[in-house]
Amino acid sequence: MSIIFSREVLLLTDKENLMPNIVSLLTKNGLTHHSEKRSLSTYNDLIKSVQNNSNLNFIKSDLLDIIKKTGSPFVIIMNLRNETGLDNDRDRLKILKTMLLSYMLIIEAKVNSNMSCNLFILSRENEYTKLKPIMDQPEKILDIVKTKNDKINAIITGFQNDKKRFNNFFNLFISNYDATPLHIESELNTFMSMIKIKERLKGRVQTDITAADTGFTKEKAVSADLFFKKNGALFRNGTETDEIMDDVAEGEIYIVGHFTSYTRLEVLEKLENFIRHGIKDIHSFKPENPLVINLKQRCIPDAAATVTLAQMLIKDLSAFKKTKIRTTLQNNNILKKSQGYSLLSKYIVISE
Repeated sequence: MSIIFSREVLLLTDKENLMPNIVSLLTKNGLTHHSEKRSLSTYNDLIKSVQNNSNLNFIKSDLLDIIKKTGSPFVIIMNLRNETGLDNDRDRLKILKTMLLSYMLIIEAKVNSNMSCNLFILSRENEYTKLKPIMDQPEKILDIVKTKNDKINAIITGFQNDKKRFNNFFNLFISNYDATPLHIESELNTFMSMIKIKERLKGRVQTDITAADTGFTKEKAVSADLFFKKNGALFRNGTETDEIMDDVAEGEIYIVGHFTSYTRLEVLEKLENFIRHGIKDIHSFKPENPLVINLKQRCIPDAAATVTLAQMLIKDLSAFKKTKIRTTLQNNNILKKSQGYSLLSKYIVISE
């Protein structure tokens, strides 16, 4: 299998207090900081290149050179806003805009049809709050990217209007720079775990950049179902069923079956759809109400479930502030095997 991703990370931030945590995390994951292409090796070199060229055209050509030589960077860590000193960069978003546009043009040119743009974006707390909705609809970030070229704008619009295509090529995570370095390290680790699992399932990542070892074979992993009880009636994946499950509490969601690295995407889709749409004329889930998701005895998870749930709660269901994950001690010990557990732990309630 050809290598689509390199082991290199573009570290384009001036947040020096984060460097020890980030470098340590990269080392643990077998990743290294890119240093060959000077303009994209450090934040200071990037800014110097911008000022020496008086534009950002070099970003696309240098990024393309990296992709051709070593593969797509595994992740790019960068600031939301950057001081370029350019007259046409009053909002200080030009570097981010150029990075997004460069990837869209490279993807459109089919230089590497399997590549992905994985952006871990650092923002200040006041902007982080405003940007959180983008975690639900990440394609909305392209609203900031516009040019004077109609053909290029058509490419941008194409990605905006095709959510499936955007999600296939782009993975975004917006982190609050004002949080502690340890918290940001944990979020970065969770983001990298998401990328590993997602791309491994597509066969697009090196097999020796490992995600969680599940212990399950793909043949055995039939996707879990969702059970929910309302007014005494039991529903399976949103459809009423005659099955009898006395241990299902009213108004709580139960994941029953395999919730593993092989089934996580299907379970995630079921869960998101169910929470967003509920059961017509019977029940709807409202952000101001408690949301309880059960991973009890009949749920068979692996460590990949941790990353999946953390991604959903942080990105897709951030409006639900009263969420709890009820699980058994045995399943909790399995969830703990993921390095992303720290982000999920605040939701966990042990209940046998």
